[in-house]
Amino acid sequence: MVRVSEELKTLDLREIAKNCPYPTLLICGSQDKPNLSSMKAIQELMSNSQFQIIPDGPHVLNKEKPKEFVENTRSFLELLK
Repeated sequence: MVRVSEELKTLDLREIAKNCPYPTLLICGSQDKPNLSSMKAIQELMSNSQFQIIPDGPHVLNKEKPKEFVENTRSFLELLK
């Protein structure tokens, strides 16, 4: 697990994000400080994306804030119809 964690530190998704043609929803919890800036940066690269911050949300949103996670996801998917 430590090795995976170390690998993730150097993972660079900028080129993939710039070239992603699909509508994308990025969701982050407001308490997930390590990932907030990364998610904002990726969102700026993705022309067809939305970025949602769930108030008081931790890193594992689907487990800790499932209602808010589902509401945000459902709203995004409704826009794609």
